[in-house]
Amino acid sequence: MPTDSAYNLLFMLILCFNGFSAYVLIRHLLRDKWVALYGAVVAVLGISFSHSIAIADIICIGTLPLTLYFFHRAIFEDRPCFAALAGFCAGITAFIGVYIFVFILLSVAFYAAFLLPARWRRPSFWRLLLVFALLCAVISALRLYPMLADTATLQEGLTKYEGWERSSSVLDYFVNSPNPFTGRLLHAIFNLPPGAHYIFVYLGYINLFFLACALLDKRGRKSALPWAALFIFFAVMRLGDFFTFNGVAYRDIVLPRRVLVEAFPILFAQIGPYLYLYALVIPLSLISSYGLAALIRGRSARTRALVALAAVLIVSIEFYSPINGLSFPKGATAYINWLGSEPDDPIRLINLPSQTPYVRYSMYVQTLSGYPTASGFLWRTKRSTERYIDRNLLLREWRGRRSGHCFGRQIAYQEAVDELHSEGFTHIVLHLWKNRAYKIQHSFLDLPAAYDDGLVRIYRLRDMRLGCKDLPPELAVFDKFLESPWGAWQPGSSLLSFHPRLPLDSDRFAYLDAAIDLTSNWRSFLHLYLEQGAPTFQTASGEAVTAEDFKEYDQVIYVVANLRETDPALLASTPLLDQYESCGRQSFGDGWVVIRLLRREFSCALFDSPAQLQARYENGAHLENLLVSPAEGDLEIQLRWGALPVPKHAFSVQFFDGSGTMVLNQDYVVSDGALARHHIDYQALTPGEYTVKLILYNFETRRSVSGTAGGTGEGFERELEIATIGRA
Repeated sequence: MPTDSAYNLLFMLILCFNGFSAYVLIRHLLRDKWVALYGAVVAVLGISFSHSIAIADIICIGTLPLTLYFFHRAIFEDRPCFAALAGFCAGITAFIGVYIFVFILLSVAFYAAFLLPARWRRPSFWRLLLVFALLCAVISALRLYPMLADTATLQEGLTKYEGWERSSSVLDYFVNSPNPFTGRLLHAIFNLPPGAHYIFVYLGYINLFFLACALLDKRGRKSALPWAALFIFFAVMRLGDFFTFNGVAYRDIVLPRRVLVEAFPILFAQIGPYLYLYALVIPLSLISSYGLAALIRGRSARTRALVALAAVLIVSIEFYSPINGLSFPKGATAYINWLGSEPDDPIRLINLPSQTPYVRYSMYVQTLSGYPTASGFLWRTKRSTERYIDRNLLLREWRGRRSGHCFGRQIAYQEAVDELHSEGFTHIVLHLWKNRAYKIQHSFLDLPAAYDDGLVRIYRLRDMRLGCKDLPPELAVFDKFLESPWGAWQPGSSLLSFHPRLPLDSDRFAYLDAAIDLTSNWRSFLHLYLEQGAPTFQTASGEAVTAEDFKEYDQVIYVVANLRETDPALLASTPLLDQYESCGRQSFGDGWVVIRLLRREFSCALFDSPAQLQARYENGAHLENLLVSPAEGDLEIQLRWGALPVPKHAFSVQFFDGSGTMVLNQDYVVSDGALARHHIDYQALTPGEYTVKLILYNFETRRSVSGTAGGTGEGFERELEIATIGRA
């Protein structure tokens, strides 16, 4: 088999293992191979392995039904060997995934609790539980002890979801948006908005029908109840901290997860609500199988087979959704053979790009080749991994999909290379077939690759210094600009080069694009040149840029130009830029200037210093300036944000009369741009003097944000007074 196909095979084998384990358990409980086949299919399809979080160690849930199988046989057959096997399956799961290990313990505890009323007086019951617990503890300790012994890592893991309030819409269970057969119909039935997208925890209506059959079946209800209770528990935990329906969060309806997190934080606070999907699948397959068994009980073997196969077909259609994962081109791993000829021993790789889901591909290659990668540290948690990456200039820039070139920062670059050498890294593997490799490859602008097959380029770390050259003199002005106060990025802003008159050299443009992306978060970087007298825009990616792109997204454009070679008057005559007005100019010597162009709907006073009003909010948002202009019953407000609030926030503008009573209120969502302009009609107010206040609040939680007024340095708890106006 080609090496590239083995990655997909790995996931298929895991899913087959899940299905086989579910089949064994259901066949044992219900004594029907066709019902067991249906349950196995549900166990396989219930995992959305195309989703980014469905990595191999998480979707490997097959040890859960195996543990329950051996535990059930141990209790009902009074055989310690099966209790030991159950303990072994549970304990070994700690090496596969700690979350699945916790879900197994919860499932066994649930089932044991249902058995207690009838068996708690039997000493054999407690002996079997002891055998299970001891073997599980001994095996899992080999995995858990290093985690518990590392105090820093343990503390990081215990606080991973601290203060993290999340919820999932209950419609996740009832709508599978990508399904080409039922997606549109379900969207229409539930009257979902056009942008709604549900893909993560679909249950399937045939499964819900079988669940109802199981609960209505008097004969098998007692046996099905433990699995129904387990299914309901995990389903409710998957919904998160509060009830959400069709995009509306009802925060006053608190769900059990928040209660359990507050009562037992050492356990439940460490499990993100989205992870309960992997605990939900097996109880769903079990309870569905009980319902199917009740429906076909007493039927002929032929009828049972046909009904079960029809159910398999229906559930397959219901759960179907196109896979939007990685697609590996043929030969993507051919470079591994070349690495075997390299003299370095040992070889340690840095795989690029380094974002999800490519990190998981790199981990697969590590398993396949035996060469360690920068992502392949066993005990490192997500936060510690990020801290490790952030310590190194090159790793940090590559993770941010930015250039790691040394232009303008030779000393820091050399230190980063030396640090990677000391860590034992030897080669940098750039996977060109990945769609995020474009800007990263600018890191190696002047460095020849040691290996290049069109899909993968490999650079030796010891050669990195060869590509470190001085910054071209004609590009120095861009560094000066980016290091100046004018170079501070504003949300919704782009940078435009108006020098020279001809298109930029592709390599030079690649450097500029990467350097600007490195230093800031500008929305785009463009070059304006004249082609046969007509203004033409050039992008580093070669994509065509139209005036509509600017009109829709850019509120501010900073133009870098050389007055010795270009005429700024051309800016005003360009069809695109005639929608903007000049609001300031900064000189950088030798004829170089940076001109700020502002969309005409906004006032240049937003950028004047000192600002009329500023605020620093505790959530990190910065209100750099706010202009208030009352005129004949209309209040115009213009805002400039230096840092936008995260997550989505809104603000309320409120009018208070002389007695302190609020008489007018208007709310606005904080957009993705730095600038905003709003009009408030207050003509309906009675004559008098009014105080106008602004309140920033979280869009979902409705909680207001406190902060500090920039001008006075005084703190405010909720309301920021922005104006006093009179109504004649």
